[in-house]
Amino acid sequence: MTDTTTVLAAPRSSHVRDAGKVSLPWKQLSSSKAPAISQMIQLAISPLQVNLIGNDLMDEGTEIVADACENNVDELNMSCNRVSAKGALAIARFLVRSQTIHTLCLFGNEMGEGGAIAIAEALRSNTSLQVLNLSYNRITCEGAVALAKSIADHPNLQRLDLSGNAIGDEGASALAAACMRSSSLLDFTLSRNHVGDLGAMSFARALTRNSCKLQSLRLASSDIGVTGARALALSLRSNTTLRTIDMRFGDLLVGTGRQFFLEALRSNTTLTSCQMVQSMCDRLQCELNRLTSLNKAGRFIARSKVELLSLALGEINNDPGLIYGLLTEAPHVWMPTSSKKYNIPLY
Repeated sequence: MTDTTTVLAAPRSSHVRDAGKVSLPWKQLSSSKAPAISQMIQLAISPLQVNLIGNDLMDEGTEIVADACENNVDELNMSCNRVSAKGALAIARFLVRSQTIHTLCLFGNEMGEGGAIAIAEALRSNTSLQVLNLSYNRITCEGAVALAKSIADHPNLQRLDLSGNAIGDEGASALAAACMRSSSLLDFTLSRNHVGDLGAMSFARALTRNSCKLQSLRLASSDIGVTGARALALSLRSNTTLRTIDMRFGDLLVGTGRQFFLEALRSNTTLTSCQMVQSMCDRLQCELNRLTSLNKAGRFIARSKVELLSLALGEINNDPGLIYGLLTEAPHVWMPTSSKKYNIPLY
């Protein structure tokens, strides 16, 4: 690992300035290092990419970093930094005053409703953002509804990831309505959000409207039943924009639900990827990635890659229905327990 003391002590290094980057991922930097990071941002050549994923800046450090970001920053990654609603407010203020930021990644934090609402309000003033990742942030229905209102009218947002929250059917319905109104949104991920039949039917209605521009929709690991699956399948018969749909929500699509989609695909001419069954290879690779990230973050120590692979195989065998999310990117959200199970965040 790079000596972070050395890195932060030399903010004028040519590597940082010439590359147009301030990249300090997984350095375990606390809020006390935020002033030095702030100086690096202010001195760096723009356009600037700031990557601070996997540190421990929390709200205090996030406020300092966000206050240093101006129109010289076009990408900001503050994921996995234990940022709550207070820190999200500072990032929202940055969004309001910046018209150059195009990518904002905040996954694996603790923003909750307050943070989601703050970001939603900021999106009404910001017109440059193209990619927004708020996955695994303890966002529930109220935050989703606020985001939906802003997303619907945003002129440039193309990719939105809200996976791993607790948005539910009501929030999903509001977001589906936003997809119908948005003139820019192309890629939307709402996997693992307790979305059921009502939410699925809302997205089905959206997909049948010409105003919906979505090219990719991910609803994996949801609570969608036969009714919702049938509605989504029927929508694919008339939809002409969707290229990718991820419907891996358990055993439903092995039987009746799968047949709905197979029949719909006979008349759909634009879909290129329809994921319905999670393969053992996919699950093993994801579990291995998850354990590798936990190991890298210091959650436990594995002696070798062989040991990691053995642990991954053990998890797959112990829990055949293992559901995964963005675990390679948000490892601190998932913590190992003595029983070798992994707990989801409590909302």
